[in-house]
Amino acid sequence: EPWVEDGSVAASYMQLQAQALGLGSCWIQVHGRFTADGTPSEEYVQELLGIPETCPVVCVLTFGYKDEVRKPQDLEKLKWENVHIGKF
Repeated sequence: EPWVEDGSVAASYMQLQAQALGLGSCWIQVHGRFTADGTPSEEYVQELLGIPETCPVVCVLTFGYKDEVRKPQDLEKLKWENVHIGKF
């Protein structure tokens, strides 16, 4: 079932569009996670928002105006030894 991938791609494109509009966004992982009391996060969000059981939840996205703009990562500090191109 590719719904997880499809939902993830759709959410990612929503975040890219938000960026293009000058908005910030935040991905909140739901699928495969659990609340503090052990309830599956999908069930919690479905109940909270009235989403039918037939509509699984991958994530929650938030959108808004950025409170701060973070500086890009310093390329010299990236762990390039963890990057593999063409082979592992």
